[in-house]
Amino acid sequence: MNYFDEIFDRIKKELNFNTDKEMYEYMGVIQGTFTNWRRRNSIPYEVINTICINNNLDLNYIFNGNKTKLNEKKTNFKEELHKMIDEIKEEKAEIYYHLIKAEILKEKL
Repeated sequence: MNYFDEIFDRIKKELNFNTDKEMYEYMGVIQGTFTNWRRRNSIPYEVINTICINNNLDLNYIFNGNKTKLNEKKTNFKEELHKMIDEIKEEKAEIYYHLIKAEILKEKL
């Protein structure tokens, strides 16, 4: 089993999907795209990250198979984003602003 299969088996398990078809339809890609990713062992990190965030999945578990311990502090992503924004240059902040804005608009469609 390759890394692609390991990752997507864990995602499918967490989302209660039984088939690849359920997975690639949920992702909004065609079967050929999903098959090419698998064949090339190419990991669509941004897509997986979005799935994990939208479904509150543990990224550590999805990518490494290790579940976060319950007593570990959960990350406050909004707070961490604010900290990172304060540390980046204005030009980069504008790029990230547009990326986040595009994601928000895409979700409203």
